[in-house]
Amino acid sequence: MSDAIGELEFFSLKGAPEALRQQLLLVSRGGVPGHGAWRTGLRGVKFNLRSFVDMPNVATATFTLMQYFGAIGQNPVSLRWANLEMDAFSFNVLITNVTQGKITPTIHSVGGFWPGGGANLEATWELLSLGIF
Repeated sequence: MSDAIGELEFFSLKGAPEALRQQLLLVSRGGVPGHGAWRTGLRGVKFNLRSFVDMPNVATATFTLMQYFGAIGQNPVSLRWANLEMDAFSFNVLITNVTQGKITPTIHSVGGFWPGGGANLEATWELLSLGIF
């Protein structure tokens, strides 16, 4: 099983997802000793993952990178990371940006999705965790 963001599969996703967490608003007032904290609710957190996938050729890698850009701002999608479905932890992700797309032509490779493939595609994904309730 591979890692995936929605329907897009990867050989690997580096980094770690950030689940929803309780947010706090710290308060203090002049002349009053101490601090207070207000719970403002469970909220998603922005985080980055770096994807790597091999492709049969540079043209396919370029087309796939354009698909990545097209996924920005679409409906929230599921995330599979390290063979774990994040749906099990009650969150999906919103793709807020894809940057640093890097396409590297290869002469020969072993393993991966396309053994002997012709290109590697790397990208950095900026994601926001959103609750499934």
